[in-house]
Amino acid sequence: MALRTAASNVSIERRSPFSSQAIPKLRAEKELESRELTQRNLKLEAELRSLEPLRQDALQLRSEAGTLQSLRQELTAKVQGLTKELEHQNAESQRIPAMIAERDSLRQELIRARTALDYEKNAKPDLMARVQAVENDLVTMAQESEKLRAELEKRRAPSMSRFLS
Repeated sequence: MALRTAASNVSIERRSPFSSQAIPKLRAEKELESRELTQRNLKLEAELRSLEPLRQDALQLRSEAGTLQSLRQELTAKVQGLTKELEHQNAESQRIPAMIAERDSLRQELIRARTALDYEKNAKPDLMARVQAVENDLVTMAQESEKLRAELEKRRAPSMSRFLS
């Protein structure tokens, strides 16, 4: 196979008059390209090394962003809780005027009840005295009624005996 390749190289050189000049030129171009690629590779590696701190910074920033996102979610939950509490407090505060009115109404009712109780306390001895006087009058009337009945019986008894005899 090596003989064949060498033979085909020789045949290519015979066919082309420029081949003896073109091969060293191509080799020089290839070598130049290879050097340029090597330099470019070295330049890229240096650039990559110079970007390593930035990569570390980017990783750190990603980590901090995750922490901040967690903190944001936590704070959002707290804000929602506080919002619900505020809504509850607002609802309670809207009920305050009605509660104050009810308290005032109960206070007025209590004042009326105390006034009525005081009146009854003061009126009770007076009423008791009147009841006692009425009871005494009734007892006296009952006694007088008994006397009158007895007297009436006495008067009837002699007059009844006249009719019977």
